[in-house]
Amino acid sequence: MSTIKKVEVGNKISAKVANQLHTLPWDNNEHACGDEKYLVFSDCEGKLVGVSLIRFLDKQTLYIGKFEVKRKYRGFGCGREMFDWITTNYPTKRVMLTHMDPTDDDGASYEFWKHMGFKRVDQIKHRMVKKIK
Repeated sequence: MSTIKKVEVGNKISAKVANQLHTLPWDNNEHACGDEKYLVFSDCEGKLVGVSLIRFLDKQTLYIGKFEVKRKYRGFGCGREMFDWITTNYPTKRVMLTHMDPTDDDGASYEFWKHMGFKRVDQIKHRMVKKIK
């Protein structure tokens, strides 16, 4: 059953949303630049499930700059739902991200992206990439 019921797309993240996110430094004064988009994912009751910041690097590559699922929704497929929504609504041939979550002591974030089919392409900057069919 799908948890994600609503997605808001914008060029700024609200203070209300930013204050609910704890694992990454979300700045509610930060504006998306150019074609960057903030995506705010909510459940059927309007409760925040997760947030992402995306932009196209070129016509074939979508970059996920930030991606966070609230802790209480982790392990239930919400990250996959968010990713699937992004790749359905922003079709591309390749998705790239930088895996650098300073609070990821147990490697859960890296393991999530690896499970999603991403491959590490750079050890120093922790870049990962996935080709989309």
